[in-house]
Amino acid sequence: MLWMSGAYERLVHLTMLVRIEEILEEYKAQDVQVVPLPDFAVADRMVVASGTSSRHLWTLADKLSRAMRDDGVKTVMEGDSSSDWIVLDLGDVIVHFFTPEKRRFYDLEGLWLQRFDDTSAVNVEKDA
Repeated sequence: MLWMSGAYERLVHLTMLVRIEEILEEYKAQDVQVVPLPDFAVADRMVVASGTSSRHLWTLADKLSRAMRDDGVKTVMEGDSSSDWIVLDLGDVIVHFFTPEKRRFYDLEGLWLQRFDDTSAVNVEKDA
C-alpha cells in the first residue's frame, strides 16, 4: 500500500506473521521457520513448515488460506491434496508446506540463508 509508512508496514507484516504462526500451531504444523528475504525478492518473508503427510499439508494450507482470506488477504495456492509441497502466496509472505522428506531435499531455508549469508531465520516453534 502506497500510503503506509515504514513503521506501519512493519507492524502489518508482524501482525500477519503472528496470525500465520497461530494458525499453523493450531493445526499442528511442524518445524515452522520464518526467513527474511532480500529486498529484490517478490515477498518480504518466507515461512516454511512441515506436515506429517500430504493430507496434513493440504489441511494446513487450506485452513491458512481461508483464514487469511477472511482477514482480507488475497491468497494464491499451488498444489493439491496429494502434493508433497504446497505453496501459498499471501503477497508479502510466501508460505511453503513440505513433507519432511521433500523439505530436506529442497532445503529452501538453507538455500536462501546461505545464498545471502543471513543467519536471521527464526524458528517459531513453542517450547514444550
